[in-house]
Amino acid sequence: DYMIPQLKNDNLLITIHDFIEDYFINNQIINPIVNQLDSHINNHIDNNTFNLIDNELDNKIDSMIDGQLDNKVEDLLVVIEKYKTLLNDILTDENTNKDINDNDNEINESAGYYEGYSHYSIHETMLKDQSRTLAYRSSMINNSEYFKDKIVLDVGCGTGILSLFAAKAGAKTVIAIDNSNIINKTKQIIKTNNYSNIHLIHGIIESIDLSTYLSNQPTNQSIDIIVSEWMGYSLYYENMLSSIIHTRDRYLSPNGIILPSHSLLYIECCNLLTNRLDWLDSVYDFNLSDLSDLLTNEVQIEQVASDDVISNRYLLHQLDMLIVNDEDLDFTNSFTMVISKDTCLSQFVVTFDCLFQHEKLSYSNVLSTAVNEPLTHWKHAVFYITKANRCNVMIGDQINGTISYTRRLNNKREYDITIQWNVVKQIDTKKSNELDNYNYKQ
Repeated sequence: DYMIPQLKNDNLLITIHDFIEDYFINNQIINPIVNQLDSHINNHIDNNTFNLIDNELDNKIDSMIDGQLDNKVEDLLVVIEKYKTLLNDILTDENTNKDINDNDNEINESAGYYEGYSHYSIHETMLKDQSRTLAYRSSMINNSEYFKDKIVLDVGCGTGILSLFAAKAGAKTVIAIDNSNIINKTKQIIKTNNYSNIHLIHGIIESIDLSTYLSNQPTNQSIDIIVSEWMGYSLYYENMLSSIIHTRDRYLSPNGIILPSHSLLYIECCNLLTNRLDWLDSVYDFNLSDLSDLLTNEVQIEQVASDDVISNRYLLHQLDMLIVNDEDLDFTNSFTMVISKDTCLSQFVVTFDCLFQHEKLSYSNVLSTAVNEPLTHWKHAVFYITKANRCNVMIGDQINGTISYTRRLNNKREYDITIQWNVVKQIDTKKSNELDNYNYKQ
């Protein structure tokens, strides 16, 4: 009859110890801990963020009730840590001049990003990409002597295929993290394939404390190997590499490795035989060329054939995963390409390679998205030149310029890409000082 809350399930009268004690002592079904935060908290945080964590906690509790979690308490405590961090951030925000609107936009964009990876089709596409999947498998299975008894962290595990490769290669423990709801299926996949040494965590790596998992390791308090398929279109789109850098700095052993170990970004000149820009001139007998700026202002993801390429492949940017910093993900680099055909310069194409190599590994391999390699799900990033600025080029002409990758302030997963270029003619030098400037969105 005493201490009856004015609000049903008043959160302030419930502590973490209440439901953990009930679980251990009484072995009863745990009531949901938090249904809502009061109006004070709601005034300081975007509902999407709270709902993501709240739903995750509910899922953890439901799983505990159903007996589906291998590490019930440890997995639940990870989510509880998120609540503590969330509340701390709220209190901190009261004393700062943080731009809440900009933060909300970034939260909303991230929520949409993770939601996209909750659906089956995107995972089917990636799994069926043999160039991608076999490159990861080879780098682990063929280096099983190094993977033996190691602690491996899989960041953005998706369906868990990389974690399964690592476990099969001999890893002692694999910690797999993903913030999309596909991880609920991944738990079933791991159980079906009988890998009890793979531990799954639902959440964002930046918000997770792995100390609980690492403290159970008798000889190691850090990660030996980080594996992740972080690459996006034209390599940097989605900007998952920032999470890898954070994870490396926080958890990787001083002697640890990251796979892939290096990334290389390339640019080439091309003239697509099937030009989407020209197609707009006559669509069912109508001129739809007013749409052309939508095509030329955005990076187009499509297939480029080897015959479409009209220059050498120029290395724009390369990163070593062990030393790259977050500041390196915004850059401006110059290029010089030599034309190899008498034709029209109509587009630029950007591709990338990822290397799986380290002095500790006996086997090295390369995952390439080059136009002369088997097509991957990343295809190729094509930058269309407007009709007014397309130009005829001859063998030996030089294309000089710069390319800039800049993350957007309101959504760090997306980039603004600027290409500036000119043609140095081998015969007619009058055009050598002309400069064309293009801004693209990705």
